[in-house]
Amino acid sequence: MKAPQSDLAPPPRLMTAAEVQQLLGIGRTVLYRLQRDHGFPDPIRLATKSVRWRADEVTAWLDSRERVTCDAVAV
Repeated sequence: MKAPQSDLAPPPRLMTAAEVQQLLGIGRTVLYRLQRDHGFPDPIRLATKSVRWRADEVTAWLDSRERVTCDAVAV
């Protein structure tokens, strides 16, 4: 017997701090500084010592950042 199909969207992918750090190439301190000072998405608290970031929010934040061209980089 087939299970009934659900019209619900799949849950968003959640990323650990380590995954976010690896994606952005930053350390833990910079991750929390970005959150505090630069509009980085707030994590979702799953338990007392467990937080995750929504991958779609991290990607949207990254896409919103201004790109730096070679001309704009001081040599």
